[in-house]
Amino acid sequence: LIASAREKIALNEKKYPVEKSRGLATKYNRL
Repeated sequence: LIASAREKIALNEKKYPVEKSRGLATKYNRL
């Protein structure tokens, strides 16, 4: 699940601004 989460977040970072996905980005903001 972590691997898929990282991939999903990586795509979200490209599609949406960091502010929109701040809830999830907060945990993975170091990637």
